[in-house]
Amino acid sequence: MPSAAYLLGASEAVVALAYERGHFTMANTVEVAKALRAYSVGLIFFGLVRVTAQVFYSFKDTATPVKISIAAVLTNIVLSLLFMGPLGFSGLALATSIAAIVNFSLLYKFSGKKLPRPDRFGLIKFSFLIGIPSLLCGLGAYWITRHFGAPMVSADCSIL
Repeated sequence: MPSAAYLLGASEAVVALAYERGHFTMANTVEVAKALRAYSVGLIFFGLVRVTAQVFYSFKDTATPVKISIAAVLTNIVLSLLFMGPLGFSGLALATSIAAIVNFSLLYKFSGKKLPRPDRFGLIKFSFLIGIPSLLCGLGAYWITRHFGAPMVSADCSIL
């Protein structure tokens, strides 16, 4: 959660620091930052899919995660086609993030057949304990990058 929040808040600064030099302009930075934000939405779920799939593997059930991942891939394809026109390449990133959310949601739903459900109140409480500081981190990163700006890069790629 903290990484996702930080990347949402400071996406342009991260992209500028990593790529903005030579032929990669500020306009490119803005476009790539949109894609980074779209991927950041799904970052938590990319990790949760990996952990949740292990439930099925521990019971030697490889078929269920494969079926669910096929549903997620189909979701990704349909959403990519829908989002690509209005959102450009960042629509592809958003479709991938939503597909990860679908993948995790289905894995979580069907994992209840293998194991008893975890303590939902405990999960919600834990999510808030992590989520609130993460939100503050993201807002802080956003505020800092908006008020202090990204560092200027000269033609010879040194920080001014």
